Amino acid sequence: MENNTLNFAQKTNFIAGSPQFQGMEFYIKSVSLPGLSFSLVETSSQGMKHNLPSSTYSHGDLTFNVLIDEDFKVYDLFYNDMLKSKHSTSATYAPRFFDLYINVYNNKGNILFTENFHNCLIENIGDLSLDTTDNGTTQDMSVTIKYDWHDIVKAKSVPENKNVFDVYS
Repeated sequence: MENNTLNFAQKTNFIAGSPQFQGMEFYIKSVSLPGLSFSLVETSSQGMKHNLPSSTYSHGDLTFNVLIDEDFKVYDLFYNDMLKSKHSTSATYAPRFFDLYINVYNNKGNILFTENFHNCLIENIGDLSLDTTDNGTTQDMSVTIKYDWHDIVKAKSVPENKNVFDVYS
């Protein structure tokens, strides 16, 4: 899959998107890809301790800082998605699940891998600080997402110098 949206003027190698967000891709300034924690079971036999593998694992939340475009479309996307989850008059809550992918590129613009997050819910959207005296030209906001499960798809180079995804490598 070729990425025609990669912008070398941006100081980021992470591009994210979701099929449920009308195909809109956005740039991530920083991301903390979650790790895995395994609960090892400690046993003892004949006075020696042994660790046994667990049948379960847990993963952390996905947190990232997303760059805000000049029209604030990304901010509007996340903010309105949160508001659509709660009915304004009856105060009932209807979760809006979505899938999210993060493409990780090297500095040459080649995709290294894609991490897919499934059944996501937005837990937190950070404050967006605006300041007329700020000399910076970019704005960003933090987002925390909870998800049910995720997978990593490595990019595999093929002879035509295109990047394709192979979930079995």
